[in-house]
Amino acid sequence: MLRFRGKGGGVLLPAFVNEKNKELVERAETAIGLFESGVGRTRRELEELTDQFRKGQGDQKLNRGLVEVLMGRCRLEAPTDLPAADIRTALFELGAKAFPVGVSAEDAVRDEILSDVAARFGITVRDLERCMFSDLKEEQVVESFETTVPSELLQDYNVALAQGVLLHATSLTVVLPAPDAQKVRQLFRFLKFFRLLFTIERFDDCLALKLDGPLSVLSETKSYGVRLASFLPSLLRAETFTLAADIKYKRRRYSFTLSQDSGLKPRGRDLGTWVPPEMQQLIDRIRQLCPAGIRVAETAAVFSLNGRDVYVPDLAFLRGSRTAYLEVIWPWRKVRWHHYFPLFQEAAPQTALLLVSAKSAGKTALEGVRDPRVIPFRVTPLADKVVSEVQRLLDQE
Repeated sequence: MLRFRGKGGGVLLPAFVNEKNKELVERAETAIGLFESGVGRTRRELEELTDQFRKGQGDQKLNRGLVEVLMGRCRLEAPTDLPAADIRTALFELGAKAFPVGVSAEDAVRDEILSDVAARFGITVRDLERCMFSDLKEEQVVESFETTVPSELLQDYNVALAQGVLLHATSLTVVLPAPDAQKVRQLFRFLKFFRLLFTIERFDDCLALKLDGPLSVLSETKSYGVRLASFLPSLLRAETFTLAADIKYKRRRYSFTLSQDSGLKPRGRDLGTWVPPEMQQLIDRIRQLCPAGIRVAETAAVFSLNGRDVYVPDLAFLRGSRTAYLEVIWPWRKVRWHHYFPLFQEAAPQTALLLVSAKSAGKTALEGVRDPRVIPFRVTPLADKVVSEVQRLLDQE
């Protein structure tokens, strides 16, 4: 379903659609209507319902793409929690004993077998027939559909098209000029969440990231590509950015670029820069305890840990020409401590602090840590301990 054209110099241009095109708006509206009427139907029935649309007028790749985007807005569930495999086993065992068994609705032997098995599972014959293959993908039921409007569907399609291009990337370079502190933290949370391979460099007020593409990894290429594509919407939320990718598609090589001017818009509200109340309480408490000569501020600083991980501080503590940093690892954040801690010791700034939850790192892992820059906590972060360590670091020559 990938739609693009090549330009001079090997530049790849995805066939983004105009969300204001009248014909496309009408086509998108038709597709949305089909999915709205598909609630309560099985996946198989929904596919039959949309089959004519997919093969209809216009670009069929585009039609299929719109259907795929809308399918992602569906919540599909098995029609029942009953064990379909056990039901089939019981039916086939009785059917084998009574062989041959007809398929006519008037077949008495068939009806008797269905009644016996239904009674065994405590359901009606009608529910039994409905449950026989409920564990198969095509028998999943569309429980709900998150409807949308044509312009948003076309926007989602454009994002999906760019994601499809990135599935064929060998490498990507992302540059964020003057990045916002919260956006930086959000971006790196997603990089770590999707387990992407990256290295970072800092150029004055510009943050540059180099990411491996799915065609550069030796295994799990498809899985890695999906993770990379899933990362794109978080990048699109940056106010300013440029993305340059090397693409290999059907033995040909292309270059692909995106920026904030490309017009791509991620779906939904931006919740990634939301500050949890626990963090806000900690910041307020630290500011209360800090001496007058130390200024507490958010920071967009990012420090590479030998190119294998990253230290992204939440706060900076400034006094004169010296700066200390603090990154908080909360209980809900997963961290591979035995991988991260040696890198932190080796490559993080000497004035860097880690306030880390014992639940996140592992209690036994933290018990062996003797680095005073690492401040463990169980339930409540230790603001007084943070302030004490900040003062110690700022006092060092």
